[in-house]
Amino acid sequence: MLIRIALLLTAASLAWAHDLSKGMERFKERDYPAAEQEMRDVVEMEPRNAEALRILGLSLVRQGKAPEAIPVLESAVAVGPDFPDAKLALAAGFAAEKKYTEAEKLIEEVTAQKSDHEELPYYRGMLAVLRKQYKEAMPDLETAIEKDPENGYAYYYAGLAYSNTKRPDKMVGAFNNFLRLEPKSPDAAKVRSFLKASR
Repeated sequence: MLIRIALLLTAASLAWAHDLSKGMERFKERDYPAAEQEMRDVVEMEPRNAEALRILGLSLVRQGKAPEAIPVLESAVAVGPDFPDAKLALAAGFAAEKKYTEAEKLIEEVTAQKSDHEELPYYRGMLAVLRKQYKEAMPDLETAIEKDPENGYAYYYAGLAYSNTKRPDKMVGAFNNFLRLEPKSPDAAKVRSFLKASR
């Protein structure tokens, strides 16, 4: 009986690990609906898995479902209070819902906890753009792009910053990179029509 239980537990943990790895792969491929589904399966089996909760929450944010993402990301932070990535993901959820003070507080917490976190420039730049602090956003977003040239949303926010500081050449380049990396994003249609109108 004990051997059977151990075998069942091993099979369950292998299935969980497979789904987690598959979900992370889908997220990296920017297939956010598929990543969401995979991570829901992991969270169902392992409700206190902070990384699965984080990826699930970010997948929802990227699909424009921030109200649904916030409680998931709050759970990720509650499970892993020393997990800076979960705090930054929650900051993205709050920012999408225009809860800028809450987002800023989390970004400050991560800065105090791990000031060299490689994603901090992106989140600071994102928040600055959303607060219409376009000039202030640009150095952070340029650093974010330098650190991770595959971060589609860094180009998106950089494009907005360039557009609002009258730098059309840089704006077009940033938005084209965003469309190349995130063609299925809910923001992609807006960017395409904006680029078309600005020709």
